[in-house]
Amino acid sequence: MAASDRTVNPDVERYGYEGVGPTTVEAGSSHLVMLARPKTVVQLILDAVRSTGR
Repeated sequence: MAASDRTVNPDVERYGYEGVGPTTVEAGSSHLVMLARPKTVVQLILDAVRSTGR
């Protein structure tokens, strides 16, 4: 989640996620996290893959 998003209010995003209960990760980033923080996104993906035990 983009904690510094000015396009979608981060509080609105958090509220939306509350209802479905996913694991969320916040990055101090603008709206396009994958462009602003590519290393953070890659690490998140790798961590997710590792957590599956494969």
